Amino acid sequence: MVIPSISPTAKTLESVPDGVEAIVVTEGNISQARNRGAAQAKGRILVFCDDDVAFSEDLFWNYVDSLKDGEVLGLKDYDFGLLIGRFIVISKTDFNKVGGFDERLPNLEDTDFCIRAQKAGLAIKQLPRDSITHLPHELRRTDAWKNRWFYVRLFRRHGFRFALLFVRMVRRKIPR
Repeated sequence: MVIPSISPTAKTLESVPDGVEAIVVTEGNISQARNRGAAQAKGRILVFCDDDVAFSEDLFWNYVDSLKDGEVLGLKDYDFGLLIGRFIVISKTDFNKVGGFDERLPNLEDTDFCIRAQKAGLAIKQLPRDSITHLPHELRRTDAWKNRWFYVRLFRRHGFRFALLFVRMVRRKIPR
């Protein structure tokens, strides 16, 4: 399990089942931390968790045991019908096939990762967002203007595929 964190006392550690390797990475942006943790991990399956989530041991093993080669499991995202980085399960082989997280993206890195996973032929399997508890914490706000540049970067990288996802997101947010 890889936990990128700004704190060495990640709340998620309380949910990690006994015998599961947990690697907390506190250096770099979230993409760099995930990639460093993946490189250090010894197991065949990688589980990426944010530092502020909780889950039961049964749920953890249910998700890990249900992973098939060629799949990425994770919580359904808010906007694009892909996955949010809060909880993602993938084999180390498939993670390497995708090329890891783009370390230039400290935001929307999970969206980029999922689009590249699909391009690499992996199936995206969405899990209910409420199956993992997002623990209360101090809200870290992201500058909305900065996000626009990440959208532009994703459009430049993924072109038409990202444009369709973006249009669907905007249409859902416009009141009818």
